Amino acid sequence: MVGKHVADYLVHMKADKVGIIYINDLHGVENGGAIYSALYTRGIIPVIYESYPLGITDMSPLIKKLKEANIDTLVASSYPDDGILLIRQSIEFGFSPKIWIGGPGFIFPPLTVDIFGPDIMDGISHYHGARCFRDSPVFMEFREMV
Repeated sequence: MVGKHVADYLVHMKADKVGIIYINDLHGVENGGAIYSALYTRGIIPVIYESYPLGITDMSPLIKKLKEANIDTLVASSYPDDGILLIRQSIEFGFSPKIWIGGPGFIFPPLTVDIFGPDIMDGISHYHGARCFRDSPVFMEFREMV
């Protein structure tokens, strides 16, 4: 269901240049693939669809690739360690897509909000459910549709 719900939301948000990155394990491959397939069936072909290895310590080449491709929507199937690295290095390189959906590494407030603060984490959604439906008219509108 992850693929369907993410794709429905991205269609609703009129996502344009989508990048999907995922950790190269069963979780990442399954979720990245499901999201890619669901977007493809809706006529959205991700510009970047790329895996990265477990234990990655430098995401800057991937972030530079996303930035150079003008990705405005990022879907990242990441765990806490690589999710934090992705956020940290995205800040360093000035990469800030208008839509950012991740999981499961983006939903743990003690890890992300305590590290980066609420202003940075505001707007990064989790693909297993958004915490901010009640705070966003756009999310509320989408929730009422599904």
